[in-house]
Amino acid sequence: MKKIIFALLLLSAPFSTLVGQKDSSESTNNQFHLYFGVQSPVIKNLNSVLQTKNYPTLNSNVFSAGFGFIQLTKKNFISHQEITAYDATSSNDSVSVNFRNLSFSQSLLGYSYLNKKNFQSYSFMGITYGNSTLKINEKVADETSFDNYSSSLGNQVEMTTQTFLLNITTQFNYLLNLGKSDSKMIIGFKGSYYMPFTKPTWKTGKTDLNDGPDINPGGFSANLTLGLTF
Repeated sequence: MKKIIFALLLLSAPFSTLVGQKDSSESTNNQFHLYFGVQSPVIKNLNSVLQTKNYPTLNSNVFSAGFGFIQLTKKNFISHQEITAYDATSSNDSVSVNFRNLSFSQSLLGYSYLNKKNFQSYSFMGITYGNSTLKINEKVADETSFDNYSSSLGNQVEMTTQTFLLNITTQFNYLLNLGKSDSKMIIGFKGSYYMPFTKPTWKTGKTDLNDGPDINPGGFSANLTLGLTF
């Protein structure tokens, strides 16, 4: 819980700058982005564990989506916050495996080295908090009764893990005018790499699990972005 609170605090302070008053001596360009792309978490060790138990292994390239806020100042420094998620599922005739991740990211240092009328490019480095959940289910026959399913505690296991990561991101934007509006539509591309600086802590409920597989829930990601300046 302390880690979750810490992660939320990382996000809360910069968000206040988006709704607060702008410095009269410095103009800003606030942006909202939607992200759609592919994430490649490093889950080789997790797949090895699943394989030894004859469970289906997970794809290491999964669809990811999210949203983010960027504040770019006239001096070309930027602040960035984002929330992203992905969900990986595999199954065989008897077992289904699901691995999902929700991440909160906050930039520590960011700079825009191209900021023209219709083109922008910037890079930033920040901290990411990742919360992952692993579920392993026995497949349930059709028309199974509620009582029969709920009386068998071995039908499902669920484990969670939290990780802190460093992220390095570069983004390229093309800006389109929206008629007479001061806002502009953004079409862009974002590439990121996430590197953990803490080991994953596996748990089930409030109980710690020893010797869990070492994973990187971030890895590489590539996203198309749709956004709007405001």
